[in-house]
Amino acid sequence: MKIEITQYKLPSWNTLYKGTHWTYRHKIAEEAHQLVYWAVKQQHSKNDFPYKKPVQIDYEIHYKAKRRRDVDNACVKILCDGLVLAGVLKDDSADFIPFITIKMILGQSTDKVVIKIKEL
Repeated sequence: MKIEITQYKLPSWNTLYKGTHWTYRHKIAEEAHQLVYWAVKQQHSKNDFPYKKPVQIDYEIHYKAKRRRDVDNACVKILCDGLVLAGVLKDDSADFIPFITIKMILGQSTDKVVIKIKEL
């Protein structure tokens, strides 16, 4: 399954936790959950999910800017939570998602996130 969220700049952990109030973090997480939910609803039928076996999730984070970024600073947790809330995944525990990959692609024409899910 491939899910594409266009015109979305994924926040970094530094952005979310640099002394910001919990309500701001909650708002950012809710926005991500909604974007994932609607992307799933628009791009896939209910027959495509939920996954019942363990999965691998590959995240491609596309940024317009070319500036250096730490790949482990990409806040993919809010996207994974969105997949659970959208009903794509039954659970986001390590038993169900034994590993993920994160690939950052800089200098792109637009900010976007591509999520690829493979059943193991």
